[in-house]
Amino acid sequence: MAEEGQITIVKRGETVIDARLCRGGRSTDDSFGLTMTIKVHPRIEQFMRSLGTGTGEDVKRYGRYWSAEQGKVLLVYDMSNPLGITSMPNGVSFRLDRPGHLISEQALDGMGHNNSCVNLSFLRLLGASEGIGVNFHVNGVYTLDAIKQMRDKIGEAAQVFYIAYIKPVDLDVMISTQDILR
Repeated sequence: MAEEGQITIVKRGETVIDARLCRGGRSTDDSFGLTMTIKVHPRIEQFMRSLGTGTGEDVKRYGRYWSAEQGKVLLVYDMSNPLGITSMPNGVSFRLDRPGHLISEQALDGMGHNNSCVNLSFLRLLGASEGIGVNFHVNGVYTLDAIKQMRDKIGEAAQVFYIAYIKPVDLDVMISTQDILR
């Protein structure tokens, strides 16, 4: 069973996405926010690499909310082939095009309504499939309830993402005609 603040997506006994949220100041300073640890299956990192040129870019180029451990640079795969916002059945949506931004945001849906949107851009982090994954800090002030809601939304969005884009699919198409005897 996952710990409180941890999300694990498992398919056929193999972990494909593992995310951990920890609230508190970083040991290097007194800033508040979340520390996230992201570990993904190599197939997910390969998918993210395929959405662009496969090169890494400093996350600071996109947004100011994420940072790496002191002295390190946090890199994300570029995305020259964006996927856009994906809506889920529960009215929440997710996106992959906003690294460096808040993990839970508001976004307009196709009907112009302002809905909750999970920023799964952390799946684009370089090295997320290696070793223990990638640790990074997300600036902000978060209540316990907000962290629990974020955990639940990330879990739902990660599962929908996996099914929509990664899960192997085998579909058949059959076309037949019926002869009519007269």
